[in-house]
Amino acid sequence: MYSPKFRAAFAATLATAGVLTGVALATPSHAAEAPIVSTANVDYRTIRVSYADLDLAEANGVDRLNRRVRWAARSVCDKFSNFRPLGELQASNQCFKTSLERAGRDVELAVAQVRGGSQLAAREPAGSIGVTSR
Repeated sequence: MYSPKFRAAFAATLATAGVLTGVALATPSHAAEAPIVSTANVDYRTIRVSYADLDLAEANGVDRLNRRVRWAARSVCDKFSNFRPLGELQASNQCFKTSLERAGRDVELAVAQVRGGSQLAAREPAGSIGVTSR
């Protein structure tokens, strides 16, 4: 009924409201007023990485898939430029690390399915992996 982006934004808004309410209730009334800033990154980007043309039974095919996944993680996390404020650079590095870890599990699953012939539950359609900014 609602798009995944809307649901993520709504969940982030509820979580932020809950945190702010908790902070307000836990702060003594005599405490100095300080601005409360809350940020929620709900603008996730995803790149689909196809491996339909690769033979994942061979090491060379797995290496090529891993290179594609690294490129996609750099792209969704905007990791091509190092000339920006430190906070943005740190957030980009964390995004890249998290995206790569999640996609790495999907690569391992795809390789296991090809090499073992098993039908394990996959998060992605056969022949592709989604690399999403986190």
